[in-house]
Amino acid sequence: MQVYKGASSSGNISKEFTMNAAFIDADGIITNIIVVDSIEGHPELDLHPVNPWVGIGMHIDEPEPVTNPVDVPTPTPPKKTSCSSLEFIEKFTDAEQLAIVTASMSSPQVKLWYDKLIAATQIVFSDPRLAAGMDALVAAGLITEARSLEVLPADVRTTNVTTI
Repeated sequence: MQVYKGASSSGNISKEFTMNAAFIDADGIITNIIVVDSIEGHPELDLHPVNPWVGIGMHIDEPEPVTNPVDVPTPTPPKKTSCSSLEFIEKFTDAEQLAIVTASMSSPQVKLWYDKLIAATQIVFSDPRLAAGMDALVAAGLITEARSLEVLPADVRTTNVTTI
C-alpha cells in the first residue's frame, strides 16, 4: 500500500481529526473522496489520505493549485442603451401613462410620438426622436422636466432636438 501525506497540520495520520480520504485506481486517478475520522482499521477499503483541494478525476500526484491567485477585477456590465417599447412605457407611472394616452387623443404631435413608440421593436435611448418626444411631453405639461430626466437621463439622450 502506498502512503500519502494526510490532511493534518503535522502531516501525520491521526484518529483525532476529520480528513479527506480517496479511493485511487491503479493509474493513480482519484475515483471517489469520502470524509473519515481515520483510515486505520479498514485496510480492505484501501483509502489514501488526501488534501482538501483534490478532486475526483485528478491524479494523486497533481501539484497543489495556486493559493493566492491574481485578483481579476469583476467587469462592469455595459450601460443599457436600449429597451423594448413596453419597458420604456413602464418607466412612466400609471397616471403618467393615462395622461399621455389621453393627450394622444387630442394632440396630433403626442399621438404621432406615442404611435411610433409603441410600434418600435426597440427603443434606443440616444435616438433624437425619443428626446423630442420627451420634450413634447414636457411642453404639453404631461410630465415635468425633472421627471423627463428620470425617465430618459441626460447622459443618454441626444440634445438640440425640439420637434417630433
